[in-house]
Amino acid sequence: DGAKKDELIAQDPKSAEIIKPILRGRDIKRYKAEFADLWLINSHNGIKGKFDRIDVEKDYPAIYQHLLQYEDRLKKRYDKGEHWTNLRNCAYLEEFEKEKIVYNDICQELTFSLVEKSMYFNNTAYFINDNSYSLLAFLNSKIIDWYYRQISVQLGDKAVRMFSIYVENIPIPDISAEDQAPFVSLVEQ
Repeated sequence: DGAKKDELIAQDPKSAEIIKPILRGRDIKRYKAEFADLWLINSHNGIKGKFDRIDVEKDYPAIYQHLLQYEDRLKKRYDKGEHWTNLRNCAYLEEFEKEKIVYNDICQELTFSLVEKSMYFNNTAYFINDNSYSLLAFLNSKIIDWYYRQISVQLGDKAVRMFSIYVENIPIPDISAEDQAPFVSLVEQ
């Protein structure tokens, strides 16, 4: 949480480099995300050929001391990286650093939101590598909500699962920048 983040940064200001804000699916609303002051220690495992793994023990002593209390549990994870302090490999790690459209895993109505750079997610939220206001307005429309319910998995009478296989099949019209203006205006409001 924010208090622990502030504590770790106070102990070692360099810690701020790898502590990132995180959203959960329940934090994502239509057109906005409600940040719950939760944070992720992004001790990633690197991407071969692009950048090295984070060496928490060597480079981030305050975070390493914090993680030591969870060492036994972290060592038992099946999805850890090269070292027990590392997260598992993530091929799209760099995408978290970009502005993007996010949506939650399970919802009663489709809820897409634009989020800023450096926002991370747990496994109850997904994202589209786009920051188009017109796309955001289109995805949040009632017609797309109706259409999505026709092609997707239903959870009872109201809820749906937002599987990528279905989200990727939502037909998106190709419209000119001029015709996008009303959608952009809607999102800005």
